[in-house]
Amino acid sequence: MPSFSPDHMSVVCSSSDEESDIELDETVPCLPLITNRRKISIASSIVTTRRKVLVIVVRADPIICGHSTEARNLAEAALARGYEPFIITWAEELLENSGLPLKPADQIEPYSHGIRVLRPSAIGNYKLLDGRYNFGMTSAIVELARSDPDMELTVMCLYLQPHASIVLDAVRGIRGAFGKQFDVTTVAEAVGSDVTNVLCNALRDSNYGAAITVLSDFLSFDVPVCVSEFTRSEILRHAADVDDAIGTNFASQIAEKASISYPALRCSDYTDIDESVSAGILANRGLLPGRYVLYLSRVIEAKGVFEMVKGFNDSSLPSVGYELVIVGRGEALAEVQAVTAGMRSVRHITDMADYEKASIMRGAAVYVLASKFHPTFVETFGIVVVEAMLSGTPVITCRTGGIPEATGGHCVYATPGDENKEGPCFDACANSLRECLEHVCLRMTDAERNAMITAALNYSLQFDRDCVFKCLEAQADAVRKDKMKQEMGDFVKDDF
Repeated sequence: MPSFSPDHMSVVCSSSDEESDIELDETVPCLPLITNRRKISIASSIVTTRRKVLVIVVRADPIICGHSTEARNLAEAALARGYEPFIITWAEELLENSGLPLKPADQIEPYSHGIRVLRPSAIGNYKLLDGRYNFGMTSAIVELARSDPDMELTVMCLYLQPHASIVLDAVRGIRGAFGKQFDVTTVAEAVGSDVTNVLCNALRDSNYGAAITVLSDFLSFDVPVCVSEFTRSEILRHAADVDDAIGTNFASQIAEKASISYPALRCSDYTDIDESVSAGILANRGLLPGRYVLYLSRVIEAKGVFEMVKGFNDSSLPSVGYELVIVGRGEALAEVQAVTAGMRSVRHITDMADYEKASIMRGAAVYVLASKFHPTFVETFGIVVVEAMLSGTPVITCRTGGIPEATGGHCVYATPGDENKEGPCFDACANSLRECLEHVCLRMTDAERNAMITAALNYSLQFDRDCVFKCLEAQADAVRKDKMKQEMGDFVKDDF
């Protein structure tokens, strides 16, 4: 095959019986989407030899957030499959003043070699107000594309607002500079609250411009996905409300286009634990294996932390030597610390390092997350629940939000509370948690416990990051193939 200039192409034609290289006339112009660095298999699949770049726009470390963990896992999975992963996130000086819960900088697990984390500085002066950092992140994506216009670029955002606007603005810039032939595919992952909060407020205030914008942005992505069926149903429900109010048809479009992509975890972090290392971590923390109840999550009212404290304190567990260990930070931490100040069997850990997490989970007698439907937050999946199940620790939780999808029912369910920190629902939840704690820690047989742990582990393996990323990659590749077919069709029409 002769060496063609970028204005020409080579094609490999194959059939079920044979595969041969067929040389095209050197005067045939190249399709806009194809350069001499890419080979196309007309009868089968695309084989790419170009750089494959994945950009993830997300609230990354040091933010204590499930999306930061998922972004890391997707980047690691992409790296293993030959991509160059970039995580584009917010500048540290902005995070420090954000009010978001942050990990101590020296306790963040380093990324693998080959994963680059970019924290673009603000662009522009004070006249741009708070859009400067958004503009900086958009600019970083465009600059990356400009460095090699022949790359295969996939840009994904986790948590839609404002990350969707950052990505879509970047794509407009890329296509404006390099034309539609630039190979960029976009993926948007909706968590739920990132869409439904905007829609709820829009409907309440009759601010339909915001609703139109967030739904249109979601549908503008090549591959829009939701982290759970619960999330998808909530977005559809709110989109239908918008449609009813203003005569749009967002719900039908989302129903047709949006699919489910569960959060990505590195399962081996929790299943393959060095027992001697784990024992050392617990010893350094003064924790006795199998003798503590664990809450490990953001410390907020919506996760049922107050009900859990009451349920544990009212149970017989403190009298037989169990502790309640609350790990994490959050808006309700100071209040929870004040409530538990006189409880000798309750302790707090606010400085857990990433490397300690799996061991602390593995050592617990039971993990508790009593999340509830709350005006400020609903658990749309429950990554931490899956992490506990992978660790071989029984889970007590509630049938709220996407949690049933995370557990598959391989847990013990308690009655959820409501938005109040006292009253009948609060007492009912605390009572239910007390009964569940005593059942799991004191009455459950070894056979029952082991059966639940085994079933939970087997169920949780489906959320491994390699499986999740392969599914997303397949969807992005399908979009690429469709675009290429369209480009080829347009080329034939233009030529004849």
